Amino acid sequence: MKEFDVKKIIKSLKSAYGEEFISSITMQLHKLIEADYTFVAKLDLNRRVSKTISLAAGDSFGKNFEYALRHTPCEDVSQNNTCVFSKDVCHLYPKDQLLIDMGIEGYIGSPLVNSSGQVFGLIVTLFKHKISHSENISALFELFAGRISSEVERLEKEQEIAANSQRYKAVLSTSKDGFWETGIDGEILEVNDAYCQMSGYSEAELMEMCIWQLDAEQSKPTVLKMIAKICVEGGAIFESNHRHKNGQIFPVEIMVSYSGIEGGSFFVFIRDISERKRHEEKIKHMAYFDELTNLPNRQLLTDRLKQSLLMANRTNKLVAILFLDLDGFKEVNDQFGHSVGDEVLVSVSNRIMETLRDTDTFARIGGDEFIIILPGLESVLEGEKIAQRTIEDFSKPFDIQGNRLHISTSIGVTYYPIDNNDTDILLRHADQAMYAAKKQGKNTYSIFDTVENTLEAQRHKKVADFKLAIEQNQLRLYYQPKIYLRSGCLASVEALIRWQHPEKGLLAPSAFLPHIKDSPLEIALDDWVLKKALEQQAEWQEQGLEIKVSVNISPRYISQQSFVDYLSQLLHSFPNGIARYLEIEIVENHELGDVNAVANIMNQCKSLGVSFSLDDFGTGYASLSHFHSLPLSVLKIDQSFIYNIETNELDKNIVKGAIQLAHAVNMPVVAEGVETVQLGKILKELGCELAQGYGIAKPMPAKELLTWAENFKHDTVWKYL
Repeated sequence: MKEFDVKKIIKSLKSAYGEEFISSITMQLHKLIEADYTFVAKLDLNRRVSKTISLAAGDSFGKNFEYALRHTPCEDVSQNNTCVFSKDVCHLYPKDQLLIDMGIEGYIGSPLVNSSGQVFGLIVTLFKHKISHSENISALFELFAGRISSEVERLEKEQEIAANSQRYKAVLSTSKDGFWETGIDGEILEVNDAYCQMSGYSEAELMEMCIWQLDAEQSKPTVLKMIAKICVEGGAIFESNHRHKNGQIFPVEIMVSYSGIEGGSFFVFIRDISERKRHEEKIKHMAYFDELTNLPNRQLLTDRLKQSLLMANRTNKLVAILFLDLDGFKEVNDQFGHSVGDEVLVSVSNRIMETLRDTDTFARIGGDEFIIILPGLESVLEGEKIAQRTIEDFSKPFDIQGNRLHISTSIGVTYYPIDNNDTDILLRHADQAMYAAKKQGKNTYSIFDTVENTLEAQRHKKVADFKLAIEQNQLRLYYQPKIYLRSGCLASVEALIRWQHPEKGLLAPSAFLPHIKDSPLEIALDDWVLKKALEQQAEWQEQGLEIKVSVNISPRYISQQSFVDYLSQLLHSFPNGIARYLEIEIVENHELGDVNAVANIMNQCKSLGVSFSLDDFGTGYASLSHFHSLPLSVLKIDQSFIYNIETNELDKNIVKGAIQLAHAVNMPVVAEGVETVQLGKILKELGCELAQGYGIAKPMPAKELLTWAENFKHDTVWKYL
C-alpha cells in the first residue's frame, strides 16, 4: 500500500456522495488492502444486530446480509473500539460461527460515529490469511471512517426526508382540507388539489396569487400584520371567509403553523366549514324560534321585551304586552287531530303577522299561547285598538284540510311603564289579564289592573308573613276571664289569639285573621290554638287552678271530620279528664253548612268530653234549629247588643228575649262586652248567668292570670251586684 494509492482514492471520491460514495470507498479499500471481504454495516437501535449496506467480495459486490453481534469481534467494535487481529481471530471468538465457516484468519474493524458521538455502524475487513500490514490498514480505516460516517448519516437523512416527503405528498393529495405553503410575504408556494376544488382556481392560478386575494374579509395590510404576529407566536387557529373564483363567499377554518427554517414559511390548512355554519345556524334558529310556526320562542321573546323596555325608558313611550290564548283549540285537537291543530297554529301565526308592524314581535310561547309586543305606543288606546283588531281577525274562519273552523281568542293586556315591572312579571300580569278575559266570556280582551294586583300582592305577603309567624313561634295566647254574675266568682277564661310581630308589636286578631280566612293557615292556626290552650290548662292544673278554657274554632274546620281526628289525637297526649275543661266556641255562620253533618261531628267531639258554646249570637245566620239540632252547652250574646241596653230599650228587649230563649232549652248565657258594673247589674236582673268584658278584666298573658284571680276574690264590686 503506497502513498499515491491513498491520494488516488481521495481524488476519485471527491465528487461522490451518498450510496455511490459508500460503494466506491468499500471496493477501493477492499482492492487496495487485498482483503478477501470488506463491508460497511449499520447497527440496530439496541446494538444487537448489524446489517451491511455495502459488501465487497473478491472483484465484485456481494449480497448484503445481517447477523447477530453477540460473541463476535464486531460486538467489541460497536463499543467504540477499533479492533485489529492479524491472525487466529477464530480462536479468540470461538462462538462466531460465521468467521469459522468462512475460514477467516485476520480481522480489522473500526466504528462509525455520528454527529452526536454515538456509534451507529462499523467498517470491517476480513482475511483468510495472516495480515502482514495490519497497522497500515487500521490507520487507513480510521482515516476514512469519519467521511464514511458523514455520508451514511447524510444518506439516512436524505432517505428520511424522501420518505417524509412521500408521506407529506400523500397526506396532502388525499386530504379533504385545503393546504397552502406560503412565504412570509404572503405568496403561495404550494397548494393541494383540495383547495383548488374548494376555491375554483387551478394550481397554476393559485401559485401566482397572494393569500389576501383569496380572503373576503381582510385587506393586505391586515393580513401582513397577522403574518407578523404568527411569526412571533408560532401558529394560530381562526375563522375567516374566502372568495371562490365565481365570486361566492364561503366560510373557512384556518390552522397556521410557522417554521423559521430556510427564511421562514407557513404551513396552512384550510377547512370549508359551510356545512358546520349551516348546522350552527339551524341550532341557533331552533334555540330562538318555534319549530312549528317559525315565530320567536320564549327565549327570544324575553330578549326582545327587554330591549323594548329599555327603548321605552329612553323615549318615554309605552310598550303593550298582549297575551293571547285560543278559545276552543283543545276541542279542535280532540275532534280533528293534532295535524289539523298544528295547521291552525300556523294559520293563526301567518294571519296575525300580516297585521303587525316590523317593530312588533309576535311569539309563540307554548301550546296555543302567543305573545305580541307593541313598542313605541303613544297611548293605551293604540294597544286596545290592536287587541280589538286581533280579536276581529279571528272572526274569519280557518279552512284547514277541508274543514271550516271557527276559533276565537282571549287577550290579556298590560302596559309598561304603567305596570312598572320586569319582563317575567309583565308576562305574568298579561297572563292574569287573559284569564280575566276568559272569565268575561272569552273572545274579548282585558286590561291588567295594577291597583288590584298591588292589593293582591299585599294579601299574599300578609299570608306569607303569618305562615312565618307560626313557624317562628311569634303567636301568643291571651286569656280573658268570664265570671258568674250572681256570685262574682271566676267561672272560666276565653283564649284569644295575638301576634307578637317583630316590627309592629302586639297585633290584635283583626289585623291578620281576615287575610288567612279560607286558607290552609286558618286550620293550622286552629290546631295551634287548641294545642297551646290545652298545654296551658295542664300547667294551671299543676298550679292548683282548675278552670274551663274556651277556644274559637273556624266554622270551616268544625264541619270537617279531620277536626275530630285531630282533637282525639291531641287529647290523648294529655292527662285523662282534661277534655272536660275544654269548651269550643263556634260562630253562627253560613259556613257551618249542613247542620245535621255538623251536629254529628260535634257529638263525636262531645263523646271525647269537650263542650260547645254558640258565639256572637244575634249577628247573622243563626236559626232556632241550631238550638235543638246542635249539642250546645252555652249561648254567648254578641257585645253589639250589650253596649246600649242602658239606653236602648230595643236592644234590651233583644237581649232579654235571647236569655229567655236560652233558658227555654236549659242553656246558660254569657254576655260579651260588659264594660261597666251597671251593665252587669242589668244583665243579672235579666237573668244572665255569666259576663265577660273590659269592665271585668282585659285579656292577659297566662302568667298574669293566677295573680289576677287571687286579687279578684277580694273584689266586692262584682261580688255584691
